[in-house]
Amino acid sequence: LPVGASCAVTEPGRAAAPAGYDWDAPVIATSPVVIPAQGGTATVTVTNPLKRLNSALTITKAISGAAAGVAQVNASFAFKLDCGADGQFSTQVAVVNGATASSVVSGVPAGASCTVTETPGATAPQGYTWDTPVFDKNPVVVPATGAAVTVLATNPLKRSLGSLTLTKQFAGPADALQKVNGKFVFALNCGADGSFTTEVQVSNGAAATATVKDLPVGASCQVAETDSAAAPAGFGWAAPLYETNPVVVLGDG
Repeated sequence: LPVGASCAVTEPGRAAAPAGYDWDAPVIATSPVVIPAQGGTATVTVTNPLKRLNSALTITKAISGAAAGVAQVNASFAFKLDCGADGQFSTQVAVVNGATASSVVSGVPAGASCTVTETPGATAPQGYTWDTPVFDKNPVVVPATGAAVTVLATNPLKRSLGSLTLTKQFAGPADALQKVNGKFVFALNCGADGSFTTEVQVSNGAAATATVKDLPVGASCQVAETDSAAAPAGFGWAAPLYETNPVVVLGDG
């Protein structure tokens, strides 16, 4: 190089950055540099900053289950992302009237592997409970290219279950009632919540009960006696009387 020449140093090309990274602008310590006298050496240090690519991770929250219950979901769902050495992140997704909703977490390093967890806290509608959330991918790896990625978290909403106890008792002459033996069949029409049946076995006219389990809490059920044991000789059954009908199912306990 000619002694005394003043040379501008540039880096017109560079090697490919590792996956998940990119080059920032090179930092050249001395530019231009003056070529020293013959025998001397000029040194130029070029530093290439390697920066991590950042991306966005979208959490999409969906609610599954009976439409009537899903429509009642108005809550905020909290999520945590544990990306190990690449950091911790958090977000919340607000669901209105059970509609699917999303939240974007920005600044997640490309190539990071993140475990997503949902923090309990959102209240289920009355008469329902949450089942374990289901993730379509977990852990999730953010693409090294920096492309965005989405995680779908579905919360199954299940109906709380209760029970209903039917008590069968009788009115009439005691000597005749003592001859009542057999089964009485009942049907429960709970509308959209289903239909159920049960039997009460009666001995010697004593009051007896039967419990129908796994009924949806909050269901309104119309009870009807569909079959009865034979009445004692010389007697017939009048229409049964119900203390409460229809009856609303309460939670067990």
